[in-house]
Amino acid sequence: TDAYTISMEIQGRLSNDKFRYGLGGTLDFTSTSDDTVDQRTTVYHFNLEYELGRFFKGRIVPAIGLRGESNEVDDRFNDAITRDYAFMVTLTINSLTSF
Repeated sequence: TDAYTISMEIQGRLSNDKFRYGLGGTLDFTSTSDDTVDQRTTVYHFNLEYELGRFFKGRIVPAIGLRGESNEVDDRFNDAITRDYAFMVTLTINSLTSF
């Protein structure tokens, strides 16, 4: 079995650190020498979050955001393509602590 994976992710902040964003994706290629598996998987995702403010003396940072995801599996052996899409509203709570 031969499997190759390529991934990339970009994350950052905008507008005085009030907005956080992320973009990423993964490509996965899988095949076998007897040609019973020949598959390509593609995953893309994005997120955009807005920080609601700092609470508990700046240690708790809640954010509300949007997240999207796209998955595609191209099974070339069985001649089938499967696609999934998701769009979500998220609530994230980060805790700024160190030990």
